[in-house]
Amino acid sequence: MGGVIPLLVDLSDDMEGNISRTMDLTKTKEMVKPRDIVLVVSDSTPTILNPTAFQAI
Repeated sequence: MGGVIPLLVDLSDDMEGNISRTMDLTKTKEMVKPRDIVLVVSDSTPTILNPTAFQAI
């Protein structure tokens, strides 16, 4: 599977939770598999809980 796939997700004010729920949903729907590279675009900043997030300008 490649390209951009839209996915409708109920979002809350908890950005970290939104990303986590969305990733769980994509795994449940078998839209991603181990070793896939996933790019999440959001206004979330890196935290101790999410150290792999990065910012680009």
